[in-house]
Amino acid sequence: MRCSRGNFEVIEFWVENAVLLELATPELAEQYTSAFTPEKIAGYFAAQNS
Repeated sequence: MRCSRGNFEVIEFWVENAVLLELATPELAEQYTSAFTPEKIAGYFAAQNS
């Protein structure tokens, strides 16, 4: 199942209803790496600490 994680999407795959695998196509992997640049991570933590 394709699921949104806010700034990116993943494909969820449950194994035996016990283990969750989050998979990404090349397109989804690009969304993920774009969402987690050092600048964006620093901005996120700065906002959480203010």
